[in-house]
Amino acid sequence: MLESGKSTEAEDCSDGHGAGGARDVVRGAFLGLGDVRLAQGDVAAALESYQQALVGGTPGDTITQRAHEKINALGKADAPSPAPQNEP
Repeated sequence: MLESGKSTEAEDCSDGHGAGGARDVVRGAFLGLGDVRLAQGDVAAALESYQQALVGGTPGDTITQRAHEKINALGKADAPSPAPQNEP
């Protein structure tokens, strides 16, 4: 970007505000780390990673949506199973 005379765009990307900024890369990494922790059976660490993925996001962005979905799924996974109903 600097070579083409677009120093402003380069600055935007370097501070996390440009297209696919560094902040979003880190947030995406937290999503992946949460998936790894969950696969290892560490639900608490997975939840913490998913919550970190929310930091610096904007409502409705893709990473925020995915993090909320994963957090909500964990909440449902921890819910007790309904008691079986007796059929007559």
